[in-house]
Amino acid sequence: MAVEQIELELIQDNPYNPRKHYPQTKVREMAQSLREVGLRQVPEGRRVDGRVQLAYGHMRKRGFLANQKKDREHWETMPVDVKEISDQDMFHFSMEENLTRTDITPLEVARCIENFSGMFPEVLDEEIAKKHNMTAANVSNMKRVLRLPEKIQGKIDAGVISFTQGRELLTLEGLENAENLMSSAVGGLRTGNKAYGHANTVEGLQASIHGIISSHYPPLDK
Repeated sequence: MAVEQIELELIQDNPYNPRKHYPQTKVREMAQSLREVGLRQVPEGRRVDGRVQLAYGHMRKRGFLANQKKDREHWETMPVDVKEISDQDMFHFSMEENLTRTDITPLEVARCIENFSGMFPEVLDEEIAKKHNMTAANVSNMKRVLRLPEKIQGKIDAGVISFTQGRELLTLEGLENAENLMSSAVGGLRTGNKAYGHANTVEGLQASIHGIISSHYPPLDK
């Protein structure tokens, strides 16, 4: 295959790309760089149903789209190195692109891995870990945190609690009203402007969880 000029309307994101939000400041910076310096690296992609799916280069695509709004004539297409790329390689390209980001969240990585494992159950965690300089334990822990309720995952996404704290909440998994207990444990932390409660640390959350368990499940009298 070879580099082709592809209409922006026909370029799709990598289906395994976990990134959903692209800060406008970063998009504007990319658009300016493209105007001043040009495209330094042509992204790769593959043809699917008459369109082109990017393997990587999603911020570059958004930079082109931003420039197109001001000058459609000169930013109607983007060069893409179109070639045959397997689903597994598309996943690995997406992982490599996102792991270089400074703002990527562990949950984004976890969701990407979980989606891949669902489509390719024959690929072991050890294989994924080796490909991306992780440990099998890292991969396993990431997938475990996705067992948390959506509401609790939202608190991790919003930065209210950390990914590691989210993993601690799994100690409440399986208990009756587990989601409410998890919310109560997080509510026991000093978050935002709240001046009382346990410190918003792993240790503070552990203490909050212990208090929740003690209040809901008091020890039996001897």
